[in-house]
Amino acid sequence: MKQNQFQHIDWSKKIKIFGIGGCGVKILHEITEFPDNVEIIKLDSRNSYVFKEDLLGSEMHERLNKVPDHEELINMDSGDPYDVYDKLTPDIEVVILLAGLGGDIGSRVREIAKAVNQLGISCFSIVTLPFPFEGKKRRNISEEVLLELAKYSLEVYFSDNRNLLGRSPYGTSLDDAFKMFENDCISLLNSLINSSKINKSDYLISLKNQLDPVTD
Repeated sequence: MKQNQFQHIDWSKKIKIFGIGGCGVKILHEITEFPDNVEIIKLDSRNSYVFKEDLLGSEMHERLNKVPDHEELINMDSGDPYDVYDKLTPDIEVVILLAGLGGDIGSRVREIAKAVNQLGISCFSIVTLPFPFEGKKRRNISEEVLLELAKYSLEVYFSDNRNLLGRSPYGTSLDDAFKMFENDCISLLNSLINSSKINKSDYLISLKNQLDPVTD
């Protein structure tokens, strides 16, 4: 098996993946199996679709809220969402953060990444930037958080929603573009946790390459 570029990491040790907010939680719901060394924490708001049975119907609501043994679903509206130190034990080798930035979610992602970094745990971030219609304030927050994540993460992979359809084949619907983006996120997660070669993505960009491009 070809190794990815983070060969100094022991990927056989414990890995924790945080899905933060609707975007991160939804993508993790699409993955049905993880290796035994991977634990999942899903942080979402009480107002999110994950918790709202009336929006989903009882069958879908039950499926999304059924938490396997290796997962934990946490309502961010109860307790302190920044207090993640009790979830970060010395045996953890890697933390992966998966989230959409902007607004309160962006701030929470930043705090978790900072906590992970302070504990000396390798951190990777997979995030999205908001659509233009979500407002300039959310856009500014997301761009600020993105640059801060670069300080706390070994690598940040991001997708800019304003370019989502532009990166998709002509005629692709927004729903289908999101699905293809989600598939790229799942592929990247699998490459990281299985220490395999990271394939080129149509939607996810390496922030490190953007800030420090490779030159001939």
